[in-house]
Amino acid sequence: MDLTMKTSAGKLNLRTAVIIKRASHYLIHKGKHEKFATLIGGRIQFGEDSRTAIMREIKEEINLDIDAQQLEFISTFENFYRYKGEFIHEILFIYKLEVTDELGDEMILEQPDETFDFYFAEESQLFAPEFKPDIMKEVLYHCSNHHLIHYDDNIKDNNKARG
Repeated sequence: MDLTMKTSAGKLNLRTAVIIKRASHYLIHKGKHEKFATLIGGRIQFGEDSRTAIMREIKEEINLDIDAQQLEFISTFENFYRYKGEFIHEILFIYKLEVTDELGDEMILEQPDETFDFYFAEESQLFAPEFKPDIMKEVLYHCSNHHLIHYDDNIKDNNKARG
């Protein structure tokens, strides 16, 4: 069971994501019907820690088995945003994984998850408006074992009115 809680005010998600780097490129994915790209990851399941969850997500999404020691914890990130009109409060655990040839040398990956396109992108693409969360530059360059809080542009005040 995914750790998601719906309330009358919005939804709370506990998620995990990974920055997968191969040389100077980063693996990202985009939903086939979405206008934005994100890091690979997903919801944490009840009774599952974030590291185990990201290992499961990596296996599910790109069919890659990894050891826990390959993952470097980067940050815990609270993200507040609206998605399809719904207020989302997301707690995101971010890890980093460096790969060499485990995923081949193609820029676009074939994957078992047919709802997403997976591809390697230049670092500059991680800072484009169509990449979410838009605070990724901060995560990549200034975070190591930090806790960040981010309010997307569509969430205006610090009290975060849900209406």
